Amino acid sequence: MGGGQLGGVVVTSPVTSHPSTALLENIFASFDLVEGLRGREVVVVADGARAGKYRPKRGEVPTKVVEAYTGYLDRVEEIAKEAEPGSVWANTRVVRLPEHRGFGHALLAGLHEVTTEFVLVVQHDHPFTARFSIRPVL
Repeated sequence: MGGGQLGGVVVTSPVTSHPSTALLENIFASFDLVEGLRGREVVVVADGARAGKYRPKRGEVPTKVVEAYTGYLDRVEEIAKEAEPGSVWANTRVVRLPEHRGFGHALLAGLHEVTTEFVLVVQHDHPFTARFSIRPVL
């Protein structure tokens, strides 16, 4: 498997636990369970959100949730920027979508950003729970 053959896309959106980054940090920590994933290119796609009633499937959340989401994304960018070479965060970047697109279109935007042949798609709230190697899958 070549160095640039596998990358990842993680789609994220506003949740009530923001600005805490614990949810996403748990996802990245679970990458250590996947042999062949550490140090790969990962794009975190942040689906857009706007202030309004609480209708997250439509990208509409209260103003305080939008503000917390912005703080969360700022912190995620800091974590990626400060990452040690070779860490699971080392080749991570955040792409902020200007408006709500929903999971499918956010994923498509992420796929356009990744430079690898194969892409592992990960949701921001579904960590890996068992050790395995991605190599046989590829």
